[in-house]
Amino acid sequence: MLADIASTMLDLANNSVRAKATSLRIRLVEEEDKNRFLLWIKDNGQGMDRKLLEKVQSPFFTTRTTRKIGLGIPFAKELAQLCEGRFCLKSKPGQGTLIAIEMKADHWDRPPLGDVGEALSTLIQSAPEVEIRFGAKKNQKRFTLNTTKLKELLDGVRLDSPDVILWIKDYVRQELTKIEMR
Repeated sequence: MLADIASTMLDLANNSVRAKATSLRIRLVEEEDKNRFLLWIKDNGQGMDRKLLEKVQSPFFTTRTTRKIGLGIPFAKELAQLCEGRFCLKSKPGQGTLIAIEMKADHWDRPPLGDVGEALSTLIQSAPEVEIRFGAKKNQKRFTLNTTKLKELLDGVRLDSPDVILWIKDYVRQELTKIEMR
């Protein structure tokens, strides 16, 4: 199993990039009153038909040619089940894919959050052309990051430049600390 939620998020988001997504939405939601933690990823990539949707849930299937197993989606599904939650995978060819992992927030099998700043900056650095809208919410506190708006503010400075990547990493870390995301 992946070591933390940030690693799971990055692995699943990289699937979206490989599926030729140009837009990617990622949400982390923690609701203490409902004892619920949610990781939600939606893309506008090439999508999957019903047959492929079933296959990708097996660890012994992958569309990649560099290895013979695909673990991201099966591990995500197992994570939801281990943490008394739910797993949702929806996709249609040409319309993209939605993955939602819901779990009990205080479940002892729930992995730690991990370094979301590192994961998000790695994703942006590897796919600066993809519009990424990230949101985190804990109870009533929120944080959002939109790479399209960020590009406008940077006025020609590339998102994948080292200084910008370092700033994104630190900014995300600081904002998640402010909203007490764990």
